[in-house]
Amino acid sequence: MKKALTSADAKTLILSIIKDKQHFLIIGQGALYRKMKAYLFGRYRLDVSSIHNYSSFDAPVNNQVLYIVAASPTPEVCEILINKGVKKESIIPWLSLLDALESEQDDWLIKTYGLLPLEDSEKPYIHKQQVTFDADVFLHIKKALQKWLLVNDTFAKSNQSNLVQIEQLSSIYLKLRLDLFQQTSIPVKKLLFPSAGRCGGTSITSALQSIALNLHVSHEGYSTEIYNLLKSKYQFGYSEQVMLAITSIILDESDCLGGNPICFLLPYVSSLQWFECAVIKVNRTKSDLISSIVDRNFHYSERDFAPNRLTADTVGEMSHKDWVNLTRIEKVDWYIDQVDRAIYQNKTDFAFFYDVEFSELGSVLSEVLNTFSWSNQEINVSHLNSLPKDKIYSFEERIKLFAEKNFDSHES
Repeated sequence: MKKALTSADAKTLILSIIKDKQHFLIIGQGALYRKMKAYLFGRYRLDVSSIHNYSSFDAPVNNQVLYIVAASPTPEVCEILINKGVKKESIIPWLSLLDALESEQDDWLIKTYGLLPLEDSEKPYIHKQQVTFDADVFLHIKKALQKWLLVNDTFAKSNQSNLVQIEQLSSIYLKLRLDLFQQTSIPVKKLLFPSAGRCGGTSITSALQSIALNLHVSHEGYSTEIYNLLKSKYQFGYSEQVMLAITSIILDESDCLGGNPICFLLPYVSSLQWFECAVIKVNRTKSDLISSIVDRNFHYSERDFAPNRLTADTVGEMSHKDWVNLTRIEKVDWYIDQVDRAIYQNKTDFAFFYDVEFSELGSVLSEVLNTFSWSNQEINVSHLNSLPKDKIYSFEERIKLFAEKNFDSHES
């Protein structure tokens, strides 16, 4: 779209989708797409499952339709579409549409509960009255934090102008969340499976989704947003209140969470008393792990799904020059150490912590589900994402990334 979407534009667009889904395509097949589907169905009873959806690379060029981009990173995906020949005015970023749809809710929150808008950086973002638990207040403060920290990512990308407001809003959220917990004193059960990558996360996700349970499983969710927040933490030095609040919000969205960025939230998870967590750490020798990551050209490469992944210069362990001069193997080695430190430093704070081999995953998952009274089914976990390298890379990429004499097609 050439200009920013207004609330009226957004509502008109929603009506257009309801009336004629044939005039829309969706770009995105991952976590952001799933969140968009849940949002539209929950708020408008609009099911977009029947609308054709593609990745940015296999999307057709058809300027007779509108493209809703629900993929991350959104600006880069939009640029890919434009370079393929899609007209800019035919592209609608989902996050912009969501922002417009939510704008009226922000106005309601500000007017009804006396909260000052975040744009007003000269005044603190506070509640005018004593804060006690109220479901509507809690919901809308939660949405405000989600919008600023996970959707717009405004705070993480910009500057310190909203620092005081964000921290005060986080403190209010944490107090309300604690009040909610104290009404029942029953903690919410969560299954976490953090890893540095290439440790069975996709296999665990598939196994959990294969059983007939109403569990929401998230794997590698909010990767870009969490890394941006962590980098902002190191850059701005804000208090733990923000990370505690956003960690609570992320965990409240899913029953089971795994992947890379979840590792770095574990120190905060252990401080949130309203969660009872089982943590599963799948062991793999460091040399095998490094080889599997590097062979697939993942972390710290052009194929990295999280291009803003934490780096040693960001966290202050070395200079930018020293970091750049490291080999990819050295960078991956450093990253694995960071992940392991984050996972193990608070392991005694969790109700259940499992250090397991891949072969033990089925029995351990079954035990956790039974302990949490989620299921008494036996779970089988199969190896996934263990593909021959010649199925991952094109011929041209193999020439570029590997010397042919060193390239083999073993599984890793």
